[in-house]
Amino acid sequence: MPIRRILHSNLFLLLASILVTLLVLEAVLNWIGPTSLQVRRNENSFRSFVWNPENTRFDSELGYMTRPNLDVPFENWEYKTRVRTNSWGFRDDEESLHDPKILLLGDSYCFGWGVEDDKTVDKFVERETGEKVLNMGAPGFGTIQQFLLLQRYCGTENATGCTVVFLYYINDRIENFIPPGGGVPTLRKEDRRLLFTPASEEAYNAAMSVHETSFVTELSRMSAVADLVFGTLFNPRRGIVFASDFEWEDWKVKEKQFPGVPVGPFEVLENLLRVLKLYALERDLQIRMVMLPFYTHFTDNDSSLDYSTEKKVFRMLDIPYRDLLDDFTREDFYPHDRHLTPKGQEKLGVAIAKFLEDEKNP
Repeated sequence: MPIRRILHSNLFLLLASILVTLLVLEAVLNWIGPTSLQVRRNENSFRSFVWNPENTRFDSELGYMTRPNLDVPFENWEYKTRVRTNSWGFRDDEESLHDPKILLLGDSYCFGWGVEDDKTVDKFVERETGEKVLNMGAPGFGTIQQFLLLQRYCGTENATGCTVVFLYYINDRIENFIPPGGGVPTLRKEDRRLLFTPASEEAYNAAMSVHETSFVTELSRMSAVADLVFGTLFNPRRGIVFASDFEWEDWKVKEKQFPGVPVGPFEVLENLLRVLKLYALERDLQIRMVMLPFYTHFTDNDSSLDYSTEKKVFRMLDIPYRDLLDDFTREDFYPHDRHLTPKGQEKLGVAIAKFLEDEKNP
């Protein structure tokens, strides 16, 4: 056999062996690989709806707002959806802006991250109650931003006499405590006054930059093997800092630029709700708090994290609330994305409607 043919044959066998090995490794990493690797791959490749300049814009009072009149695709590993917004940038139709009876405020759970427009929580509350519901959810919003958004909407649209439901998520306690000078507004105290600090456009742009998709993020999305190699050597999301990982000492210099003193996370909640109650009296609003389930409650060995402190604050201020933490199971969530599935959104909508009905007929 000619040497050239032998070399070609050996090269073919080598390439075939490499290809088979890569395919087997890809299957192993996708289906039975270590969970930590799968989580990291998701972090390296996920697409954020918020940190995309086509979807949001900077807002000094709120941090950012979803752009109005969107009709855009939004997809990750576990879902492919379209997101449509009205003239306010809410994920709801235009008709819902006019004289709604129920306002829903919250973060990505309220927004309907990972589900189609007709599977968001407001649709199921509307179905169960027969009332017009406006979904004002904005991904990433904490309680401070939600309150400021409520003020803006009610002031502009002259909304009164509504039932306002705040969907409170466990990480709101951290987001409400982020120091000033970042990408979101904060609450500070000066003597007996409460001050809201503006958001930083520089911080907003920095968050946009680290979440930007790239060649490496797309490789990580397409292949677990590629993520194992390129995601390790060139971490595409190296600059991301989650709220729970902030180096608080680094913010001391920035804090001096703002009047007042910082307020602790649960003190923020208490003071904010006191202001909210006064505003509700002015507008004849009925305030309700719903505590949302979170995925790690059903998966971590330590499930002691709960809403007990928040509930003490709600009881002290006589604000009706419903804790839904134990009404859900892990099957109601996307395991990687950790948001509610369409089934989970429906369960949430039904639970909120029941809560509102129970409050009408105690």
